[in-house]
Amino acid sequence: MMTEPETVAAALRESELRYRTLFDSIDEGFCVCQMLLDGDGHACDYKFLEVNRTFEQHTGLAGAPGRTALELVPDLEPHWVEMYGRVALTGEPLRFEQGSDAMGRWFDVYAFRFGEPRSLTFGILFTDVTTRRRAEEKLHRTQARLESALQAGLAGTFYWDIPRNLVITDENMQRYFSLSDRALTEGVPLEDLLPAIHADDRARVAEALAAAAQDRKLYHVEYRVLHSNGSIRWLSARGGVESGKGGEVLGLAGFTLDV
Repeated sequence: MMTEPETVAAALRESELRYRTLFDSIDEGFCVCQMLLDGDGHACDYKFLEVNRTFEQHTGLAGAPGRTALELVPDLEPHWVEMYGRVALTGEPLRFEQGSDAMGRWFDVYAFRFGEPRSLTFGILFTDVTTRRRAEEKLHRTQARLESALQAGLAGTFYWDIPRNLVITDENMQRYFSLSDRALTEGVPLEDLLPAIHADDRARVAEALAAAAQDRKLYHVEYRVLHSNGSIRWLSARGGVESGKGGEVLGLAGFTLDV
């Protein structure tokens, strides 16, 4: 039969085992750190006390326990120390997404104070989101180049939300059809575009739109639009139908080119 000290020691070992099992079972990166202060009581660096098994995978940093952030990454941006310093000193948790040029990575981070306030320890639960951020940046660059190309080519884009019968356009399409600013955000009824189409072409445009929506065909039609100043422009329009998971028609996206 165990004595009381032995029982307490066994319970402590079991608790530590559970903690370590949980600590290492998290797929996200996780570490426990201690904030270091300068002579004026300001956060100046932080030391890694413990890291889980996926820490290195998410950060690329090896041998972190016992070393400070600036020892591991000498060029680490000051905002990391400042943000974690607020957590350690105030006890207020932080959730943010931030990049580090020094580490060449982006992180989704949740930081919180850990243990007694005077210990200045805090936990960091984080995920490397570099791949997603780079994909988003690439998409933004592609969209910017496409927008520039569309503007240079006097092309316009549109999306016809078929269930709601609303057409959302860009500025070129708005100008071609003399539409209100709602066309750029909320959308305007399809009927608002018809007055700008030459009377001899309206039936042909309507038939092409109906065929695309009903038969899921590519939309391609050339027609004339009448500007408010009386001038006539020929537009070539192309588009394709967007379908939902159940096969229902959601909308028609396309572009027009001033020919």
